[in-house]
Amino acid sequence: MKTMTTLAAAAALLAGPALAQTLSPTYDVDADGIMTSNEFDTMFVEYASPLTLYDRDGDDLLDASEFAGELNGDLPRLMDADMFGTVDTDGDASISIPEYHAALFAMFDADGDGTLDPSEAVAMEAAFDSVGVQIDFIDA
Repeated sequence: MKTMTTLAAAAALLAGPALAQTLSPTYDVDADGIMTSNEFDTMFVEYASPLTLYDRDGDDLLDASEFAGELNGDLPRLMDADMFGTVDTDGDASISIPEYHAALFAMFDADGDGTLDPSEAVAMEAAFDSVGVQIDFIDA
């Protein structure tokens, strides 16, 4: 038992302190260390919404068939099949850019506090990378 404790302590010392991650000032406009949903929405002024990857007819909406295209492997997916009704919050049988952004934000707000901290932003960055959208949320 004592050997295991000593090995664990040695491994912790060798690993060193955890590197602090900070959000890029591009996305954390007020420099408070978190990204709000407003800051998240604002970033799409610079970058096209991921929704545009799946919007085949260019109407800035995802209908059920376009959403199914996302899910059937036409492109890597960000959402699951059962999410259409949840994401379509106004019930008009289509997903608008604001609805899509709100759903994406909620997906990565792991603690449900209405903000994204650096660890949540890292997870979101990896998901965006998986669909070919390169956004660096974290300062290098």
